[in-house]
Amino acid sequence: MAPWSVSDSTELYNIANGGLGYFRVIEKGHVAMNPPGNLPLEIDLKQLVDDLVARGIELPVLLRFTDLVRARVETMVDAFRRAVAEYEYQGAYRGVYPI
Repeated sequence: MAPWSVSDSTELYNIANGGLGYFRVIEKGHVAMNPPGNLPLEIDLKQLVDDLVARGIELPVLLRFTDLVRARVETMVDAFRRAVAEYEYQGAYRGVYPI
């Protein structure tokens, strides 16, 4: 039996599709987050949690990546704008996203 690999985790957890380019499994076997934008930044979530615990912060914690939330909301808003234009929707539309 071959040892478990990064590609095995990526496939099992469908990171390629579900991560939308923001999440991936790195060589250490940890999940990393790549924030939206052009910065070459990668956040190792396991290392982040280890650092929080070392600082005395108890788990569970809620990690909120505001740049990611903003990017996803912008994607949804844009999809609705395109649909309104494509189908010549004449009514009023106001998106509400309870985040």
